[in-house]
Amino acid sequence: MYKPVRGVHPRVELPDEEFEEWLDGNREVEYVIINFSDAEEVVERDGDLSQVLEPWHIPVILGTEHDEYVNRRTFQDVVDLLEVAQPAIYVPDV
Repeated sequence: MYKPVRGVHPRVELPDEEFEEWLDGNREVEYVIINFSDAEEVVERDGDLSQVLEPWHIPVILGTEHDEYVNRRTFQDVVDLLEVAQPAIYVPDV
């Protein structure tokens, strides 16, 4: 990620059959915004994000969620998810 992310990019709810069908083969989308817990749920279900994202999709994983989720999340949780979600951009809750 050496260039600025410009434009409007969709945030999707996953896992969700409608969003997954919309993303399937969709070349108009480059960056896909996903909540951390949604990405975690897909990884638990599928092993990684490749079942819902195309190779040209770059996930932007948002760490901003309800405090109860963020307060339980560890640094290792983030590392574990990013290991299987590359390439990805992670936006932490600060």
